[in-house]
Amino acid sequence: MSRPRLQVSLSDAEDRELYELRDDKTVPGRTKRRAEMLRLNHQGWKTEQIAEYVGCQRETVRQAIHRWQHSGLAGLRDAPRQGRPRQWQASDFAVVEQQLAGASTFNSRQIVELLKTECNVQLSRRQVSRLLKKRGTARKRTRQRHQRKQDPVARAQGLRELTALRNAAEQGLVRLLYMDETGFES
Repeated sequence: MSRPRLQVSLSDAEDRELYELRDDKTVPGRTKRRAEMLRLNHQGWKTEQIAEYVGCQRETVRQAIHRWQHSGLAGLRDAPRQGRPRQWQASDFAVVEQQLAGASTFNSRQIVELLKTECNVQLSRRQVSRLLKKRGTARKRTRQRHQRKQDPVARAQGLRELTALRNAAEQGLVRLLYMDETGFES
């Protein structure tokens, strides 16, 4: 059983509007493709020909035509998608990149704090890392160093004691063994 042929008849103004919509840089690709489908149908192309030309299924072409017939120009645009809306905007990461341009190193924790204070956007460290990777921002994991966290007085005292023990071992007064936390001697 064949379906009835769908045919769109466009006025000159509608045809011009669809043509301009197809070439507009701010319009999403799906909407442009639907506009092209309608113009081709108006010119007498069959749904099978349009589907092959555009690279989609016949049913997709038929849906675009039905949407035009029921809703007009508003039917060409995508409906809102399900899911939680995005918590950040591209401008938020532009602010982050601008702030971090002068910094030699940074980590995801610092970026999370920066987003929270500057842009009022709350993301997890994992989200920030994933978004930076997706944007191609060079990111290096920072190593944990404990040198700056050590007490300088206690460190100097420990080095003095170790030097004294090494000197005593060289003189043969003591036997010096080094042991790690597993009990392995060297």
